[in-house]
Amino acid sequence: MRILNSKWIKRLGVLLLLLLLVFQTAACQKTAGQGDTEEDGTASSYIFTMGTVFDIRVFAEDASEIMQEAEQALYGCDSLLSWREEGSLAYRFNTEHQADMSEMKEVFEDALQVSKDSQGAFDLTVLPLSQLWNFDKLGDSDFDVSTMKVPDKEDIAQAMTKVDYTQLKYDDATGILTTDNPDIQIELGAIGKGYAIEQAKDVLKRSDASGGMVSAGSSIYVCGTKKDGSRFRVALRDPRGDENSAIGVLTLSDTTISTSGDYERYFEKDGVRYHHILDPRTGYPADSGLMQVTIICDDSVIGDALSTACFVLGLDEGMNLAAKYGVNAIFVDTDKNIWYNNPDVLNYFEFTGKDSGYVLNLGRSDDAVLDAFGSGKVAMIIGSTASLTDIKSKVGESFDLGTAYLPSVSSTDEGGVSIGGASLWIMDKGSDVKQEAAFEFIKFMVSAESQAKWAAATGYFSVTKDAYGIESMQEHLEKNPEFLTAINQLRESNNQSGALLGVFPEARASIEENIEKVLNNEIDSQTAVSNIAKTINTALEKYNKANN
Repeated sequence: MRILNSKWIKRLGVLLLLLLLVFQTAACQKTAGQGDTEEDGTASSYIFTMGTVFDIRVFAEDASEIMQEAEQALYGCDSLLSWREEGSLAYRFNTEHQADMSEMKEVFEDALQVSKDSQGAFDLTVLPLSQLWNFDKLGDSDFDVSTMKVPDKEDIAQAMTKVDYTQLKYDDATGILTTDNPDIQIELGAIGKGYAIEQAKDVLKRSDASGGMVSAGSSIYVCGTKKDGSRFRVALRDPRGDENSAIGVLTLSDTTISTSGDYERYFEKDGVRYHHILDPRTGYPADSGLMQVTIICDDSVIGDALSTACFVLGLDEGMNLAAKYGVNAIFVDTDKNIWYNNPDVLNYFEFTGKDSGYVLNLGRSDDAVLDAFGSGKVAMIIGSTASLTDIKSKVGESFDLGTAYLPSVSSTDEGGVSIGGASLWIMDKGSDVKQEAAFEFIKFMVSAESQAKWAAATGYFSVTKDAYGIESMQEHLEKNPEFLTAINQLRESNNQSGALLGVFPEARASIEENIEKVLNNEIDSQTAVSNIAKTINTALEKYNKANN
């Protein structure tokens, strides 16, 4: 049964123009340190610290004072975290092999935990590798990218001997970090922006600001609303576009957004892209099949660490790690598929990347499909009549819902639908009394009255035709004509043999997989049909051998 969203039908062929609020520092028209204060309770500022530009926006009666306090909080982070800054915690540990981390105890514990949970995909001791590759050079405007080189394998192997977060010894009670290996050095840059965002975030939260934003490009915090009462709109950058291009927009409030991508600092040699997100387990830039990962959560430090770890791990393992932390995540793979780990993302993510060749992959699970349709993200789905009740509850009054027959190959097609489902049965063992009781229960369950009530409540077909003559069932169908589509289609179908459940799971999985590849232009339709036939025939052969 095809289920149609009429709102989408109206949108077909219509080009939607979307004005994006993109918090990209390169798009700023002011220089670092320049700011504005308006009389209407709005203040904005751009400051340079920690090697990046921070964009601060405050909406409050005393906006200027709040903004200045947030600025000071940001300025104090560089001297605390930078491994280059003499006297910083990172510098002290790297030179003395121990440091008191109690000042940022929770932050360090979180980062260390992500290192453990990701099994080293995120590693606080990656500094020797970072120095070897030296991607920081790419941040200099006058640097010649063509001079970048891939380090020798021997040098990478040597640097790898100095990368191992498990050699860090952290005392929870005192906050003291030590190591027995003098070659172990820490780099807190991967969580640096997140830590700084958290400091400015604390300033905004304890103020009387009605709204605010602190952005470091890849790490952003938004709270409250803008002056006009609307929530902040944050563009999700196109990993293969320019700095002002986007593949979607997040409309959010009171949360943090952290993004890691292979486009921020990179160079190319012999057709290979070498980017700054290193895999501590290999010594090379992560080759995970991803271009970008965005984490939406309450804590910028966790978000920064997880966006890096998930990028290195790849889609499947990254999804699992995000689920472990209970955060929402958006993944962009190298085939330009956009994935998300939680249907809630659809409530605030607006996909805009179609014209740039991106595809919003909604997943194959029943829940993901139903949520996507209910939120208006897809125009049509194919599902069981039993899912229609759930779909109607998700759609509500959002749009007009319609149903249609499954499509036919041609006008003369005599196909249709097959019967499937569960069954009721009685064991031939036990007392006659129990068998008689069981039979009475089955008669009750299959009675026209029971089936009418059950079918109306669930959307499933009644097992008896008499149920459709019951007044309550007739009233239900009159109020909900969408259910008649499946009923009429079944009545008109010639195939009453049901589905061969022995290979049904394999068949369904193969069909879904190959349709997806066709839509992604990976294979043509004929190849897809051949793949499906081969998979099903192989499954049938195994099934028949096992059941002969």
